[in-house]
Amino acid sequence: MLNRILAVALIAGALTGVAVTGLQMVWAIPLIQAAETYEAKAVTEPKSGQPVLAADGHAHSHGPAETLKQAEWAPKDGFERTFWTLLTNVLMAVGAGLIMAAAFSLKSEVDLPTGLAWGGAAFLAFALAPAMGLPPELPGTQAADITERRLWWALTTLGTAAGLALVYYGPQTWMKAAGLVAIILPHLIGAPHPEIRGALAPVELQNQFILASLTTSLVFWVLMGALTGFLTARFGAAASPQHVPT
Repeated sequence: MLNRILAVALIAGALTGVAVTGLQMVWAIPLIQAAETYEAKAVTEPKSGQPVLAADGHAHSHGPAETLKQAEWAPKDGFERTFWTLLTNVLMAVGAGLIMAAAFSLKSEVDLPTGLAWGGAAFLAFALAPAMGLPPELPGTQAADITERRLWWALTTLGTAAGLALVYYGPQTWMKAAGLVAIILPHLIGAPHPEIRGALAPVELQNQFILASLTTSLVFWVLMGALTGFLTARFGAAASPQHVPT
């Protein structure tokens, strides 16, 4: 069984990672590169003595040495960016595939529709629900404290996942009601946002990136679920004993 779970996760993860990387290369990454041009222009502004809006919402001027210290490593455009994007996507997909395949091994019947349903639920929990409070952001966007954002993201993801499970599998009405509360509660608390919001990229570019990111996440999770369900069913059928009539 363990070998079957590993095989399903590796195959489904590799195929999903390649497909999602291809989609990102033609859609999301060009938007990121466009936003990086605005960020690069803002970094060079201090050389002419112009102020830059800092993370605290106030204008500051920086010298060339300080500007270099603020620079962070980023993959170069071309092969390097593509390689790291592909590697990250494949590793994430394999990890998700391991969890999903292990869960499917506990079910008596698994097929393609089962995988699609699980993939759709994962998209709701890991992408759509968090994006309702913290939408995907381009480089150069003002953001709240990263620890607060991570805590809210974790609360929203866990609450949505647990809530969906209770709504679907809960045998009693109060369990289904508790599931709805778990889904809604993080949004009632509210996602953390900076006191002063702002972004270097134009609003139209930000909206395009949100759409591209959510669409890519949808493809990731639905394809991951579909492949995991399909391969689990196929490998399970191949491993089951064949009854030959006598």
